[in-house]
Amino acid sequence: MILANLEGVLTLLDMMKNKRKYFVFFLLIFVTVIFISTKWISVSEVSISISEKELNRPFKIIHVTDLHNDQLFLNQNVLTDRIMIENPDVILITGDMISSSKGDGQAVFDWIESLDEKFPIYYSLGNHELYASIIRPSFYQSYMAKINDLGVTILDNQSALIDDYNIKLIGLSDIPYRLKIVNDSLESAKFSDSDIAASVGKAELKTINILLAHDPTYFEQYKNWGADLVLSGHIHGGAVRLPFIGGIISPNEKLFPKYDAGLYTEEQHFLYVSRGIGTSVERIRIFNRPELVIINIQ
Repeated sequence: MILANLEGVLTLLDMMKNKRKYFVFFLLIFVTVIFISTKWISVSEVSISISEKELNRPFKIIHVTDLHNDQLFLNQNVLTDRIMIENPDVILITGDMISSSKGDGQAVFDWIESLDEKFPIYYSLGNHELYASIIRPSFYQSYMAKINDLGVTILDNQSALIDDYNIKLIGLSDIPYRLKIVNDSLESAKFSDSDIAASVGKAELKTINILLAHDPTYFEQYKNWGADLVLSGHIHGGAVRLPFIGGIISPNEKLFPKYDAGLYTEEQHFLYVSRGIGTSVERIRIFNRPELVIINIQ
């Protein structure tokens, strides 16, 4: 009887050991997935043709967004090396390179300096830059001054014409978030294409309009304004991505955002939503690797 009980206890202990082994195994897999999803940059490349307007010659864009002052770990060299290989005509940044409430911007400075002024860089602002200008005005001013000193062109509701290609770059600062500050509600921060025109002027009729607009939620307004191509970030790919479903949640706290990642085409207007590079409030990416985007306009 005692022997039988002892054998039962030993069997139970073996089962518990096996369960612990399985638990540790699956925990390691989960941690590995989290690490890869957060720190291993993927490269996405798309080609688009804007048939209704004349492009003087092919134009290659590198799109970078939502670094959130992440120190990048292994990513910085990978990011810079790939950009050097691609040899783009321009690098376009669509905001949230810093976090509004913390950090010193050094990761952004280090990355830009690593490019050694080989490419023109244009930087439009996101909601974190806007909030930083209010929460930490002295930091924001010194940060933007340093960005300017590094040779980056800041497009804060401003535009730049690239005549050689018949392209106009327009940096739209985050109108909905400016309205949120006044109205204390993002839901009430409705705006139209006329608000965009009031901030950056009317869209060009014969020139290709590339709108740098951080939040893709308002693609309808961007189209109505006249954007041929919109570059956005903000959504972080939906934080957690599921097969056949896509991103789960946006920073606006909306489930299953309509424009979460990748290329969208509506009525000859294009939108590319980058999954971005860093993380913000959610601090997590699952099946949602950071993204460097290459866009070829042909």
